[in-house]
Amino acid sequence: MGALPQFYTLLLAIALLPASSLLEAAPPVPVEPQTARITWGDWPPFHSRSLANDGLYSQLIREAYNAVGVSVEFGVFPWKRALLVAQTPGSTWHGTSGWVKTPERDEVFLYTDAMHKGCIGFFHKSKTPFNWVRAESIKGLRIGVTSGFSSNALIKKMKDSGLDISIREVSEAKFGIRMLNAERIDAFINDESVGQSIINQELKRGDASAIIFHPQPLFCDNYRILFPKEKPGSQYLIQRFNAGLKILRENGRYQEIMGKL
Repeated sequence: MGALPQFYTLLLAIALLPASSLLEAAPPVPVEPQTARITWGDWPPFHSRSLANDGLYSQLIREAYNAVGVSVEFGVFPWKRALLVAQTPGSTWHGTSGWVKTPERDEVFLYTDAMHKGCIGFFHKSKTPFNWVRAESIKGLRIGVTSGFSSNALIKKMKDSGLDISIREVSEAKFGIRMLNAERIDAFINDESVGQSIINQELKRGDASAIIFHPQPLFCDNYRILFPKEKPGSQYLIQRFNAGLKILRENGRYQEIMGKL
């Protein structure tokens, strides 16, 4: 019986502890991660497990972070999922690479400095009459797009405004190139460098030479890494990347990496 009062005394003492004392005992949320965990989709020559250093952007990200003492881990997903898993609360992935700014993303994400500028436009068979000037230029055509990309939203907006087009959505750019080669679509929208890289990898020489990129792009923009506003560590990882990227630009390493394009 003598031990029982001591037990109640201990419970009372715990109950009377200040809330701040209990909170201090919990492990702190890391706001300065020592490893940046970044997602991306297969997108040669910029991101791909099949390429040296996982592609040019992957190499640039790794070296920029390493220059400021931060290590890097990459996660590879279909593009739409790469964005989603980085955005999801509780996910262990910090950010996602290879995206441009959009008003929708502005609401959710913070952006790093630009890694590189690319142009998005139409790939089509050289034998197919095609001349992109304005929305009406693609009336009646079957257009391939990649899920989650800003170009996808742009084409859907054209269709919603009444433009007579058929949209075929794919999870990865290589599937769009294959559909174009098989003439299941009339044109496929993608980054010029990415599309050409996939064409050279996926198709036979004769088939590859039959696909061209229209000289008038849909738009040109800067590619960046996105970090969710609500996640601890986002501001820190952006600051660290920008600092490392500045180092690479100043010491000439950036030009060495991106000069491989």
